[in-house]
Amino acid sequence: MTLSPTLALACLLYIEARGEGEDGIRMVAAVAYNRAFGDPANVYAVCMSRAWNGERSLRAIRRMASTGIRQAKRNPGEWQAWLLCVQVATEVMQGDFVPYTRATHFHADDGRERPWTKRMICVGLVGRHLFWEEKRLDADVRGEVDRG
Repeated sequence: MTLSPTLALACLLYIEARGEGEDGIRMVAAVAYNRAFGDPANVYAVCMSRAWNGERSLRAIRRMASTGIRQAKRNPGEWQAWLLCVQVATEVMQGDFVPYTRATHFHADDGRERPWTKRMICVGLVGRHLFWEEKRLDADVRGEVDRG
C-alpha cells in the first residue's frame, strides 16, 4: 500500500498525539517538519523511515491508513482528533505550516531515561510528551566573537 504524503503524516500525528489536543499534534508535526529540514517534500520520507520509531511505526501507520480511520469514525472524540491531524498534515504538506519550535525529538514523560537526551535540551512538555532539540552553542561560547 502506497500512502500519499499527507495521509502518512496524518496517520503519524494521530498515532503519536491524538490524545494531546491541538498543541500536542502541532508539536509532533513540528518534529517531523524539523527532521525533514523544513521541506514538505521530505516529510513523507521522515514519516515512513525506520528512524522515526523503528518497524513498529511503519506497521502502525499502514494499519491506521487501512483500518484505523474507519474505527476512528465510530467515536466522535477520535474522529475530531483524526480531522485535526488531517488539517495539520495538510498545512505542513502545502507549506502553510510554521513550526514554533526547533524540536527534533520527543518521548513520553514516563520517567525512563533516554540515552540520546544527554546531547539534547528539553524545550517543553505538552500533554504527556517531552520535546527536545539539539544543544547549540552560541558564538560567544565557541569563541567566534567578532573582535572588530
